[in-house]
Amino acid sequence: MTKKKSIEDFVLPSVAVIINASPNAKVSTINTYTRLLRKLYNKIEETLPEPNYYNKSSPIPNAIYKPDDIISLLNKTEWGQTLKDVSRKNYISLILTMLRGLKENDNKINKLYDDYRTYFDILKGGLDAEQIKQKPSDKELDLKGLSIESLRKSLSFHSNKVRQKESNDISSAMYNMMGHLHLDEALRNEACDMVLSSAYIPVIDDPNVNFIWVKGRNMKLMVIRNNKVRNPARGDEPKEVWIKGSLNTAINKYIQVLKNSGEIENEKEMTVPLIHSKGFKLLKHITSSHYSQLFKNIWAHIDLELTTTMIRKVYAMSVRDKYKGNLIKEKEACEKLDHSKDTHDKHYILNFD
Repeated sequence: MTKKKSIEDFVLPSVAVIINASPNAKVSTINTYTRLLRKLYNKIEETLPEPNYYNKSSPIPNAIYKPDDIISLLNKTEWGQTLKDVSRKNYISLILTMLRGLKENDNKINKLYDDYRTYFDILKGGLDAEQIKQKPSDKELDLKGLSIESLRKSLSFHSNKVRQKESNDISSAMYNMMGHLHLDEALRNEACDMVLSSAYIPVIDDPNVNFIWVKGRNMKLMVIRNNKVRNPARGDEPKEVWIKGSLNTAINKYIQVLKNSGEIENEKEMTVPLIHSKGFKLLKHITSSHYSQLFKNIWAHIDLELTTTMIRKVYAMSVRDKYKGNLIKEKEACEKLDHSKDTHDKHYILNFD
């Protein structure tokens, strides 16, 4: 009798197939694919008949070769709730990547790919149509009427707590700094593993590091080498921005509080993680998802649970409202947000009417 493979017997070989298809994929992307694979394979094992699940000679479950079964599974409610179209699209995109990675140039694989691609295009077409309407989600309804300036003013809740020079309130100083950082620079979650450094970190030392170079009290440079759209392995140029104004002030206060708390001994010889957690003590790094949870605390005092993506949308809409769609300002906004004009219009400008 053939011994049944476990979930993990498929996960690692399937990840290898994906890497074969996307050799330049980032570690974070591979980690996302791995999580999706585990969810999908667990659901296949729970829901589909056993012969559909395992295949002794294949690096992927036999069920993947049966698109009707997989599509039917994605459309069912066994997931605890009906999957959203965007989630279905993500799973199909994952399968398409695996099929490319098999590199089996035969009619069977080509036909299989085409079947999945047809369903993918249907899902994508529907999602694109909804995005063109620019209709906000239920969570995004809170963004109506928000502006970058109104959110900046509300950060006084945190800054007032660290006004005293001897303050050691790391959490308030950090939330104040995080808020100003995202309002000024409209980042994604790059700050989760960003470093605060008194020296410029050469590429030869770490080509992937994102950091803020504290050259002086009024001279700070943010360097983004590795994010969703920048990959040093591809030779992508880093994004470098000199920090000014209220963000510079917030970082200075944060450094002072870290010194008061004993987290920094000498700011002239400093290389520390930007973000603190777990009781607001120094950690080497935190994950992007952990950062997202921390981020939701910044504007909780005004009953807003915002994400970094929401701030990016507020920024995009603030620019459009202020400059009435001026093409030069729109282009500048897209450059700051590190995305295309198409992405800008489809995903970031919401219509609340």
